[in-house]
Amino acid sequence: MERAIAQGIPYGFDMRILRPDGSIRYLDSRGEPVFNEQGQVIKLIGTSFDISDRRHLEEELRRQEQELADFIENAPIGIHCVSSNGTILWANQAELDLLGYSHQEYIGQHIATFHANQPVIEDILKRLTAKETLIDYEARLRCKDGSIKDVLINSNVLWEDDRFIYSRCFTKDISDRKQVEEALRLSEARFRLAVENLPEVFMLYDAQRRFQFVNAKVLQLSGRTLEQFIGHRDEEVFPPEVTNAYLPLLLKTVETGKLETGECTITFFECQKYEPITFIVKYVPLLDSQGNIQQILALTHDITHIKRAEEALRQREQEFRALAENAPDMISRFDRNLCFRYVNPRVELEMGIPVAEWIGKTLLELGFPEAIVNPWHQALQEVFETKQELFYDSEFPSATGMRYWSSRIVPEFAEDGSVKTVLCVCRDITTRRQAELELQQAKEAAEAASRIKDEFLAILSHELRSPLTPILAWAQILRLKNFDATTTDYALETIERNAKLQTQLIDDLLDVSSIIQGKMTLNVRSVNLVFVIQGALETIRSTAQAKAIQIQTFLDYTPHKMKGDPSRLQQIVWNLLSNAVKFTPEEGKITIKLEYFDSYAQIQVSDTGKGISPDFLPHVFKRFSQESNSTTRRYGGLGLGLSIVHYLTKLHGGSVKAESLGENLGATFTVTLPFVTAECEEIREKEPTQAQMSLSGLRILVVDDEADVRELLARILKDAGADVTITPSANEALAALRQKLPDIMLADIGMPDVDGYMLMRQVRALPSELGGQIPAIALTAYAGEYNQQQAIAAGFRLHIAKPVEPKVLIEAIVSLLKGIGDRG
Repeated sequence: MERAIAQGIPYGFDMRILRPDGSIRYLDSRGEPVFNEQGQVIKLIGTSFDISDRRHLEEELRRQEQELADFIENAPIGIHCVSSNGTILWANQAELDLLGYSHQEYIGQHIATFHANQPVIEDILKRLTAKETLIDYEARLRCKDGSIKDVLINSNVLWEDDRFIYSRCFTKDISDRKQVEEALRLSEARFRLAVENLPEVFMLYDAQRRFQFVNAKVLQLSGRTLEQFIGHRDEEVFPPEVTNAYLPLLLKTVETGKLETGECTITFFECQKYEPITFIVKYVPLLDSQGNIQQILALTHDITHIKRAEEALRQREQEFRALAENAPDMISRFDRNLCFRYVNPRVELEMGIPVAEWIGKTLLELGFPEAIVNPWHQALQEVFETKQELFYDSEFPSATGMRYWSSRIVPEFAEDGSVKTVLCVCRDITTRRQAELELQQAKEAAEAASRIKDEFLAILSHELRSPLTPILAWAQILRLKNFDATTTDYALETIERNAKLQTQLIDDLLDVSSIIQGKMTLNVRSVNLVFVIQGALETIRSTAQAKAIQIQTFLDYTPHKMKGDPSRLQQIVWNLLSNAVKFTPEEGKITIKLEYFDSYAQIQVSDTGKGISPDFLPHVFKRFSQESNSTTRRYGGLGLGLSIVHYLTKLHGGSVKAESLGENLGATFTVTLPFVTAECEEIREKEPTQAQMSLSGLRILVVDDEADVRELLARILKDAGADVTITPSANEALAALRQKLPDIMLADIGMPDVDGYMLMRQVRALPSELGGQIPAIALTAYAGEYNQQQAIAAGFRLHIAKPVEPKVLIEAIVSLLKGIGDRG
């Protein structure tokens, strides 16, 4: 209205008003402007009409039209409209889904494009143009994916003033029905083909017993034609000697209207080549709704071969019994209930139970224990289920004790192909089994020996690395920086101490087999446990510092007389500390305590690490034991450290225990050592005098292929006053012997071309005046007991393992020469 006033134009609009009673009415309001003399709009004059009823009718019509459109669009059957020239004007979703096209691909196309048979669509359009109504007209439509749909079309045309507006077509998919019809047709064809070519007799009678159909097998057996059968009865086709075998059964079916089955033997005399044939014949009446016979179906199954097989089986059964009764093996037969159906005399002989008592009983019913019976029954059941023979070895009690049996269980089949019984042949393999067990024991012993070797190598690698840490660290530090005398002495002391410890460990690890067998002895002496712990702390300190782990010590420095092997005790403490460092996270804390009680000393190592689970705690000291989870595996190791602690502690007469509140709650290991260890043998060392350490005036020949070793030995011996000649090989050593006869010879074993053993044999072959009786010491890294025996056998007087302390070497030389002098 404002626009009408502003522009001076008529107005018209619909409006909705709310009445006081809450109802809504629709008004059609229309009017025109009124102008003054100056042409200005001074007012509007209009009328309003109530159009509520019309509005409601329009809305109802739109709603019905929309419902109809929705119904057509969503109808489960395809619907489309086609113009007079064949163009598709509209199609619902069901039509598009049927053929797989989109709206754009289908609408606007000629309908013939989608018909697989062009004459059909031409006929459809022709009939519709002629004002025909098509009902269930069959056609074939081509889908987008190339497949063909069989459909029924119902269609007519909308005409206005005799003008073709469009055709309306309903398309029903009958592809599934067509497939079923085709399958039925093929099935009927196959059935007739199968019946016609059945290897058995198939006949069809009418209610009066006249032949309606016989297959080719009937014609083949009887030697007659189809015309001689159709419309005739049996007695009109065959003589009495043939019909007497089966006709009574057919007549009974006619009389009772029930299925009858029987066995009969027939000879067709017209066919001389055929022998008597035995059939299983079955007459099946086909009844109408009142129970009256309409037809009779005759089926037969030729069992002639079965009869012959049964006879052959009977003969074989007799042969089997003759063989089984005299067989040296136990032979038995079981039914599906696992009961005995047959046992041969050998079973009675071996088991001491009479044959008659076995029949119809299971092994459990015969009193055999379940532990033996259950596996047997499982084996028998497996043969019944799989229909496959089975070989089964087992222990079984007999009259002479427990025996080993090798059994072959074979299925015996029924006529329907199922396993009727199983036959079991058991052969006594006790002697062979005992030989196999002995072989297995020998194999296990060899594997155990191999495991011992592996354990030896693992321990060797584990233990040799420990003392190398401070040795290598201090050696590198000393080369990089000059320290004051105190620090330098401390470093050299640490290197020397750990080198000695490594030497001792090498000697002990060579006897690892003795360790595993529990035959190891200790080098026992007075020991200060404070020094032992400090030595272990020194070897582990750098590793702990790398993880920022704080190590707190609470040591009782009060002197106590303890006996033990210092290196082994240090090894115990180091292993516990190493274990704590490995399982403690960065910036954690480790505490080591030394306390003395009335009769024992106690060393305790605690950490704030990952702890030990309750399940694993009982196994913590077992060799190679580790917790089997990813966290444990992350720490690596072979699980030897704690087992070594346990063994060495026990060897000292003490004990060790592990405690932990659980994972991530830390762990505590407590070692107790008695003041007196009865099992240990004390070894006292006597300090040699200065005079005894002098080699003054001695001529010594050194043979070693390693230059560093030669120079080191020369320096040690010259400092002790000896006249030293060094040679790098056996050949040069022999040449040196000829030039100047030494008082004693030190020779390595492992040398190229000619080793120390070969050198010694050549020397011993020389005359005395040329050095044949010269005292000789084998100084070698081959430090095993076997190597020592080889050295003595080759002619060496003494065997010393590398590395060797200068004092020990000089003492050995002095002792050897003194011993020879005393004997001389």
